[in-house]
Amino acid sequence: MRRVDGKAIRVIYRIFTDQSNVSFCCTDCMETWRKNPGRHPVKPKVEK
Repeated sequence: MRRVDGKAIRVIYRIFTDQSNVSFCCTDCMETWRKNPGRHPVKPKVEK
């Protein structure tokens, strides 16, 4: 899973993209990202 805003994610708020899943803390953050995903770039989580 990924984080966009640095807040704790809730699995029920997620969007499935071609590259991965994007998870959010709330519906407001999810809808904001969905309207303009380029404004909030998502970087893949680096596995250790």
